[in-house]
Amino acid sequence: MNAIVHYPTDKQDFKLLHKKVAIEHAKFVVNYISKLNCSENKKLELLKKISTR
Repeated sequence: MNAIVHYPTDKQDFKLLHKKVAIEHAKFVVNYISKLNCSENKKLELLKKISTR
């Protein structure tokens, strides 16, 4: 499969793209952790550990 990707050419638009990708990545991580089979305290601990990096 081939995919054609059109990246922004403007620096401000590129920063906006990075921000949107970071937001979606964070949503994915939070969703993944929320589905783990462990206690809520452990989930909060995991979230705190990754948010301090």
